[in-house]
Amino acid sequence: MSTDPRRPVVVALPTARADLLARLDECARELAAARTDLIEYQAYRDRNRLPVDESVIAGLVASVQRAVRHVDKQRAALAVSPAVAAAVPAGPDDAVSAGEVVLRFGRSTLTYVRGALDTALPDAA
Repeated sequence: MSTDPRRPVVVALPTARADLLARLDECARELAAARTDLIEYQAYRDRNRLPVDESVIAGLVASVQRAVRHVDKQRAALAVSPAVAAAVPAGPDDAVSAGEVVLRFGRSTLTYVRGALDTALPDAA
């Protein structure tokens, strides 16, 4: 282990940030796909004149959009250079920790929305 206390942060932070950014990117893609699935489901129901509670679909779409906003904001925060991140008073590790929370929120939203499509709206699949 290095005797320079700055070295582990400089070495580990980009890897942690890159890994988290990749996972947030994947989450953002999956959320976008879920939103598309919701819109396609609603269009299918409309084309076939099947009853659907518009407020349920609107609520699911709003949930996805809210999660996308949080994920995008966190992706932007993590995309700053490690040198800039280190200068932030909260510290660079806090940005990664906060990003993990946002990732869990995005994944939870995705699970919730996918579950609604798969179970409550079974003909969406």
